[in-house]
Formats: sequence, C-alpha cells, structure tokens
Amino acid sequence: MSNNAVRQRESTSKRFLPFRKLSQIPPNVDPYDAELLPLIMEGYYPNKENDTIIPLSLRHSLNVPIVTIKNLKLKPGEDHFVIWFFISSYFPILSACLGPLANMISIVSLLEHWRYDTVTLKQIPDRPAFMVLNALSLGMGIIGNVSLLMNFSGTIRYLVTQTVSIFCWFLASLLLAIDLILTNNEIRNTVHVARTDGFWFAAFTSFFYFVCSVILSINFLGYKLNKYPPTFNLNSKQRSLMIYIIGFAIWTTVGTVSVRHLIKGLTYGSALYFCIVSFLTIGFGDIVPKSSLAKAMVLFFSLGGVLMMGLIIAMIRQVVLTSGGPTMFWNLIEKRRAKELQSIEDNAQKITSEEAYDKIRAIRRSAKMRQLNLSLLFTLGNFMVFWLVGALVFLYVEGWTYFNGVYFCFLCLITIGYGDYVPVTPLGRSFFVCWAVSAVPLMTILISNMGDKLFDFADQTSFFITKWLSISYRSKHKSIRDDVKHKNIQEIKPTTSLESEVPRPKILAEEWPQHKRFIEKKLQIHRETNYRILGFLEELKPIISDLLDNPSKIYSHEQWSKILNLLEVESSLMPANEETSEDTSLFWLSDVSPLRLPLKEPHYMFVKIFLKIEQDLRYLMNMELQDIQFLDEELLSEVSSEEDLTGDGSSASWSQQYKEKLNREDNFKIDSVNEDFTERNTRKLTRNVTSPSLNQKYKSGRKLTRTLTDPNFSGRFSTSNFPNDRFRN
Repeated sequence: MSNNAVRQRESTSKRFLPFRKLSQIPPNVDPYDAELLPLIMEGYYPNKENDTIIPLSLRHSLNVPIVTIKNLKLKPGEDHFVIWFFISSYFPILSACLGPLANMISIVSLLEHWRYDTVTLKQIPDRPAFMVLNALSLGMGIIGNVSLLMNFSGTIRYLVTQTVSIFCWFLASLLLAIDLILTNNEIRNTVHVARTDGFWFAAFTSFFYFVCSVILSINFLGYKLNKYPPTFNLNSKQRSLMIYIIGFAIWTTVGTVSVRHLIKGLTYGSALYFCIVSFLTIGFGDIVPKSSLAKAMVLFFSLGGVLMMGLIIAMIRQVVLTSGGPTMFWNLIEKRRAKELQSIEDNAQKITSEEAYDKIRAIRRSAKMRQLNLSLLFTLGNFMVFWLVGALVFLYVEGWTYFNGVYFCFLCLITIGYGDYVPVTPLGRSFFVCWAVSAVPLMTILISNMGDKLFDFADQTSFFITKWLSISYRSKHKSIRDDVKHKNIQEIKPTTSLESEVPRPKILAEEWPQHKRFIEKKLQIHRETNYRILGFLEELKPIISDLLDNPSKIYSHEQWSKILNLLEVESSLMPANEETSEDTSLFWLSDVSPLRLPLKEPHYMFVKIFLKIEQDLRYLMNMELQDIQFLDEELLSEVSSEEDLTGDGSSASWSQQYKEKLNREDNFKIDSVNEDFTERNTRKLTRNVTSPSLNQKYKSGRKLTRTLTDPNFSGRFSTSNFPNDRFRN
C-alpha cells in the first residue's frame, strides 16, 4: 500500500472520532458552557463545529435555572450577582402580577362614582372631564399591559416593549393622580360628601401603575449597564405566568359586573370585594346571594376563580423554589470556596484530598444553612409586614383595636374568616381587596413550603430507618450485588484461548504469528472496553435506587472517589501541564470540582456514568466501522488495479453507497449501526471476494492474508491512533 493510501486511511479514521477534546472548543460555544459542561461531559463536545450545544444533562443535574444564570454577565460568586439576578428574573414577574391587578381595579374605579352623599347615601355623578382622565388612564394602563405581554412572549423587541410599558404606566399613574387631586379638592370643599370605593380603588391603581413603571425602569437600567442581554431573564413557564394573571383579572372583572346586577344593593366596589372573598376561600358571610340565579352564578364564578388562583399560586411557588433559593446557595458556595482557596494559598497549606473534600462539604453545609435562614427570614419578614401592617391599617380605617386587627388579619391569611370582624367602610374594603390578593397567596406558599419540608423530613427519616435498621434490606441488596457481579463477570470471560476460538484461515505458516498478534490486540481492546461497560452498569444499580428512593442523598468521600476514579475524572479535567499531586489534592476545591455546583448528587452520578457508557459504545462502533470500511476500500483498490469491474457495477455501486452513508453520518448514533447492517455488508464483501472474476486469482484467500500482514495495514491500527490512553499497551 502506498504512503498516500495510508494517509488517506488515517484521515478517514479521524472522521469517526465521537468527541473532540476540550482544547478544541468551537467559537460559538458559550464561555459558561465551556466552564461547566466539562464537569458533566468529561471535557468533550459534539463533533459538529457549527452546532450550538444545548447542555441538557447539565440543566437536569443542577438545582438552579442554568439558562437564566447564563444570561447574566455576572456569575455566581461575583459581587452583586444576587441583586442583578433578582432584578432580571423577579422584577418582570412582579410587574406581571401588579399590572393586570391594577387594570382590574381601574375598571371598577371607572364604573363606580367617586363621591356619595352622606345623608341620602346616594352616589354623585362625576364631572365629564374627570371621567375622561379616568378613561385615558385605563387605556394607557391596558396598553402598558399588552406591551408587557408582548415582551413576555418575545413577539416584539425588548427595547420597544419596555419603553412603551414604562411610558404608558407612568402616564396612566400621572393622569389618575391628577384626577384624584382635583376630585379630592371638591370633596373637601363640599358638605355631606364623602369618598366611595371607586375613589380609593383609583388611588391604589395609581400607586400600582407607578410601582410597575419604576420596576421596569430598574430592569431596563440593568440592561443599559450591560448586566444582562435585552430580554426578560425568564423561562417558558415563568413567561406563561402573566397569561394566567390576566385570565384571573378578566374572570374577576366579569364576575364583579355579574354579581353587581344579581345581588341587590351592591356597588361595583362591594361586588369586587365579594368576589375576592369568595375566590380566596375566606367567606365572611357578610354578603350572600339570595336568588337561585345569583347562587348558581356565584357557584360558577367561584369555582373558576379558585382554580385560577390555585394555578397562579403554584406557578409563583415554583418560581421561588426552583430559582431563588438554589441560586443563592450556589452564590454562597462560590464565595466561600474562593475565600478558602485564597486562605490555603496565602498560608501555603498542604492538605490531602480527603481534607479538601471535608472543607467543600463544610462550605456546602454552611451555605445551605445560610440560604435556608435567609429564605426563612425573607418569607417570615414579608408575612409579618402583611400581617402587622394590615392590622395597623384596619385599626385606623375601621376603628378596631389593634389586637382585633391582628386577629382579623391572621384569620384571613389562613383563609378561615369567621365573619365576626369584617371591613365595612369604602376604604377598608378597597384596602382589603388589594391586601388580600397579595397576602393570602403569600401565606399559602409559606404553608405549602413548610408542609413540603415536613414531608421531606418524614420521608428521609423513613428511608433511613428502613435502610439501616432493616437487616433483611441490607443483606438482600448485598447478596444481589455480589451475585450479579460475579455471575456477569464470569459470563463475559473467555473460556477458551484464541487458538481455538478464532478459525485459522489457509495462510502461510510463517505469516500466522504476526496475524495472530494483531487479532489478539484488537480483541483485547474490545474485551477491556466491555469489562469497563459492565463495571459501569454495576455501579449504576445502587445509584438508580438512590435516584428513585432518596434523590437528595449526600455521598461520602469514599463513594465519590470510587466513582470518579472509575470514570478517570480528575486526570481528564486537570490540565496536562499542571497535573501535579498538589493540584490533585485540591481537586474538591478547584474549579473542576463537581461539588462547587448545586448538584442533585445521584442524578449527577447517573448522568456521568451513562455518558461514559455511551462514549465507550461509540468507540467500539467506530472501530467496527473503520474495519469494515478499510477492508472494503483495500479490496476494491487491489481489484481495480488488475481488472475493471465497472461493467458489472456491483462492487463500485456498493462502495459508493457505503461512502455516501458515512459522509451523511459523521455524528452518527449508536443505534444506526446494528447487527443487520454489519451482516448485510459482510455478505456483500463475501460476494465480492468470491465472485467469478476473482475466483481464480484469490481462490485460496491469499489476497486477504497479504492485506492483514501488510506493515502499512498494521500501522493503520497502531496504538497511537487510539483516542484514549487506556487502550494503549
């Protein structure tokens, strides 16, 4: 075989390498992917350079929303990371909650007159100019909400929608504030005139519009300071939250108008108060339907309102649990890990790998405790503010004692509502609507979180008792693991030597030793890889059990070291020029330590072992494809030099189809190469070798013998061409 042919075979073999080393990162790969993905993928990336990497395994192994964190220019551990994370993720959600609520009560303030006669208790019509200002404010508020919805859905550019929302909400707040000031001056200068629910609802609407404009302005400021790209840092589920809130606002508005006409003597403000009391399942009993039609409509609207409110609470709870707490936990780990490394470097300390593991575990425990304390303090702080401040407002508005206000607010927060104390003044009911819509869902989330913690604690306690106190459990699992391990390893071990297993072809006696050594080398590689895969599968069994029974399990240093040594993680992630014993001892505190991440440890180990099995299987399939292609091309090159087969076309046609398939499947999957495909090509190769035109020249099979014993052929499969050091002798 010529040197050009050898180079062509080597270039063909490189195309089949399933992964590329970390040093060859495509230019379109995100830098944070380049830093975090090797912790999952062991430093390899897909073969196609133009493909954008979507680290699914990374997202499913972490407790944090990695996509939203990647959007930030700041990374966990850096200064002000948590502040800008909350601004980019939570501020849009807060505006999405307040905007539709402001539109809902703004409609009621437009339908309701703002003044009433304290003697006759009849409402006084508003001036036309004031109504125009009120209507313009409502229109601008709706435009701001629609623009925010377009921003959430990504239909219109962030810069356009953000500007429109900020401007419209600020203008709506300003118009309504002017209307409120003018109306209030008339009320103060007129005798026996007081403010209605509509006036106070307008005041709360103006405040909500202003808060929304300020929130979005701060979010826009973060983009201008280059803290994140021009988009809301939300995932698809978080973006759908605003749709549910808009649906709830529309449903409540329609219910308010319906109840206003079905229950006699109600104003629009009182009807909205009744709907909120019903949808939040408080049920004071101060307003009740009398007619059958009113009762039927109340049942219908209450069912829909309760379901929508439950959906909104579930969405908000999911956002808080899956993003806020874990992100703070990660940020604390990175900060304390950096301080620990700096302390070790400054003091020139020498620590062992186990000591480094103990340090990172201590960092994780302290960070977890700090995160839980901060989350609990924040939640309890909000709860106390809503509880005690609400009681203070009812003290001045309704004339209750402060203790009775505290009593009333607490019963409302836990949705009991005895009805012995209820707001009756226009300001009291208006304040209750805005207060209850915010406070009751918060209390529901708090109770739900506490219930989840208690359930997890009980579940882990039960698992611990079952695992460590049940003798039958331990003995059963130990016997199964030992039995399966010995049985499977014995099944895969060869029972006969290569002399009896491999049928010797009719070749020259002096050529057989070299031919035998080559075959033994190939079989040894396959055997070692199969043993590795079997070992990985054995390690997966207890991990799968933990994944199902105890997904929050924390593994010991011995368990981590066993898995990582089996996967050769430390040597594959550490740079080659810095792979010293000192670097290895700091592995658990380094940037390549998996424990620097907020991991689900059983899930992480499962993904690592699964990807390792996939890598080995890909390598085995690559070797088989290379062997088949090489034998085919070598045979055709020899035949074409002595006899033209293009008239028949069978050999040339098969080779061309085979090469086209290889070109289409550079990044092939394992299941695309099965036994049927291999057997079909083997039969074709056999027909080519035994065809009538070759029967006379290659009757004894000497052509195949010369190919296998050729020095260039052996060099083609030399150990230097194997991508992994473990396959080299």
